[in-house]
Amino acid sequence: MNGTVALSQVVPLIEALEETTQTLKSNAATSLPVIRIGSAHEFFREKLAPHIGSFQMRVIAYLGVASKILEFLLEEKVDLIVMSQKLSAPGVEYIPYMQEEFALVAPPDFREPTFNDKDSLEAWLCSQPWISYDLDLPIIRRFWREHFQKHPQTHPTHVVPDLHGVLKAIEHGAGISLLPTFMLDDHLSRNKVKIMYPSYTVHNDLYLAYQVKNRKLPHLKTLIEALKKAV
Repeated sequence: MNGTVALSQVVPLIEALEETTQTLKSNAATSLPVIRIGSAHEFFREKLAPHIGSFQMRVIAYLGVASKILEFLLEEKVDLIVMSQKLSAPGVEYIPYMQEEFALVAPPDFREPTFNDKDSLEAWLCSQPWISYDLDLPIIRRFWREHFQKHPQTHPTHVVPDLHGVLKAIEHGAGISLLPTFMLDDHLSRNKVKIMYPSYTVHNDLYLAYQVKNRKLPHLKTLIEALKKAV
């Protein structure tokens, strides 16, 4: 009987302690500054999401293509955006962030011939089933200009406006594409895809952008430093 009474007295104390602990944790979390970040879906998933727990900030993410996240910045829905191109906009400042590398990615059993000259390689690449992010082929065109000094004489077999979708299609043998190497490690280690002709890559500069009037805000400076450490 005494044991039952003692237990009935202790349980409410434990519950009250747990509630107090949760309240303290909640208060600590809500006291953190809120930062709003805009980026491409794929970049946030692969490069930022794994690190947001270490930012000492409450992160609200807005995801989309470059033109859309710039719109978010101009409408003051976000504090900072990660951009793959410098789109002109009044009152917006860009600073260099990092370089992303794109490699030729194919299914693991894809035949990869050896060529003695670039013309033969270029002709072979043109004959392959390409999967593109969009109809304009921006990265594919840059790859062709850099390595073959011409425009690509090829058309995509498939257009998939999502890089993870492109990667999944490659895994299942739908074709080849140029993809950022930062999203390939796990797939390469599990032999889901392979990189062809590793010396044939292309690079793209990424920028952090924010409104000039906010450049001295402490939480913005802190976030920029955190993002630089994350890469």
